[in-house]
Amino acid sequence: MADPNLPQGLLVALLQKHIWVPEQGLAYALQSSNPQTKASLLTEIIDYLPQNLREEALQKALAAARAIQYEQDRAKALIALVDKLPEVLPEALAAARAIPPGIARADALRALADKLPPELLPEALVATRAIQDEWCRAKALIALADKLPPELLPEALAAARAMTDIEFEGEWYRADALGAVALKLPEVLP
Repeated sequence: MADPNLPQGLLVALLQKHIWVPEQGLAYALQSSNPQTKASLLTEIIDYLPQNLREEALQKALAAARAIQYEQDRAKALIALVDKLPEVLPEALAAARAIPPGIARADALRALADKLPPELLPEALVATRAIQDEWCRAKALIALADKLPPELLPEALAAARAMTDIEFEGEWYRADALGAVALKLPEVLP
């Protein structure tokens, strides 16, 4: 069983400094019985593994991420894997959509915004519009605005206009959301 006292950064350092061989690091990470810990460890050590071990580590990390019960943690694990396995983007977005519509969903959508291909942007916008907290919705909308294709901009603009003037920590998020969308729609500017 993996030693729960061994910090993740130490495992990476052991591999980075060649104190442990890649097979040791992989074996250690695979011993974890906690899917969240296993997915995190495997994702962190991928870059220190030779090509012949990477594919195994990625597949095990993906399996572990899928086994995480709590939606928010599953989404975080999948998002961490997206850079290494872009094909999990649809699954990561689905996991983000499964998170209750609040700050955790907004944070997950913000983390995915720059990585989403055009075909997933409508789904991301739907997930953003479903966020009930306007401050959280505005944060996610701002992150998505620059990526949205022209055909989705009217929907994004409607979502921004529907917000009331909300202030959080001195920032006006409705104005920021409107501004982010309006930069893509010069015809709506006076």
